[in-house]
Amino acid sequence: CLALAACGLIASGQGQKREKSVLVVPIRTVKGRVMEGEMIDEGIAAFFERVLGSVDSKKIGAVVIDMNTFGGRVDSAIRIADAIEKCQKKKGVHVAVFINDEAISAGSLISISCDRIYMTKGGTIGASTPVTFGAEGMKVAEEKVVSFVAAKFRALAESHGRNPTVAAAMVDPSVELLEVRV
Repeated sequence: CLALAACGLIASGQGQKREKSVLVVPIRTVKGRVMEGEMIDEGIAAFFERVLGSVDSKKIGAVVIDMNTFGGRVDSAIRIADAIEKCQKKKGVHVAVFINDEAISAGSLISISCDRIYMTKGGTIGASTPVTFGAEGMKVAEEKVVSFVAAKFRALAESHGRNPTVAAAMVDPSVELLEVRV
C-alpha cells in the first residue's frame, strides 16, 4: 500500500489539498496453501462489476485488488478485466493488484489488466492454459479457445506496457521463451 503513494493520491480542490481514499477489494479464494474455497466465478465477476463501476474518482484515488487465487472461469475473469479497464479510464483512478501468494489462471488475466502488479516474495503468477473437465478428467481446451485467451493476454499486456510474449506464454504451452530481460 505504501507504493500507492506514488500513484498521486492527493487531489487539489479549490486551492486546497484533499486526500483520496484507497479501496481494497479482495479475491481471496485460497485457504491456506491447498486448493480450497471458491473459484473465480460469475458471482465474483458481478461483485467486481458493481464495486468498480461505482468508484467515484473524486473520492477514490486507487483500487488495490488483494489476490490469492488458483483461478476459475475464463469468462468471469474477462468480465473482471473489462471492469478494471473501465475503472482505470476514470480520471485519477489507478488499479493495482497485490498478489498475496497466488494469481493462477484467471487470476493472471485479472492481474495483467491492472496498472501495477505487486507480489509477495515467492508469489506466483501464470499457469493460465484454459482447461475443460470431463469424464476423462482435466484436459487442455480446444486450440481456438487457447488462441483466444492467449490473444486476450497479449492485448492486455501490450496496453499496459508489458511483454506480450511473456503473457502469451502463460496461456499457450507452444509459446517458447528462451530469455526475458527486464
